[in-house]
Amino acid sequence: MAEFTRSEIHNEFKGKLDYAIRRADYEGFKELLSLAEIAPGSDRYRSLEAEFWRAVAVYRKNRREPPE
Repeated sequence: MAEFTRSEIHNEFKGKLDYAIRRADYEGFKELLSLAEIAPGSDRYRSLEAEFWRAVAVYRKNRREPPE
C-alpha cells in the first residue's frame, strides 16, 4: 500500500475527492482509490466507498436546505 504524507494527501487527493463528491462521480472516486493503491473489494475499499456515499448524501442534503 502506498504511503502518503498529509500534505500529499491534501495537495493530490482533497480537491479531486471534493469534486467527486460534488458530482457524485463514483468513477472518479474509484480512480482515487486506485491511485492510493487500495485494492477493490478489500475492507478498506468498502469502508471508503461507504464514506464516499455518505459524503455525497450530506452534500446533497446541505444543498437542498436553506442556510439559517
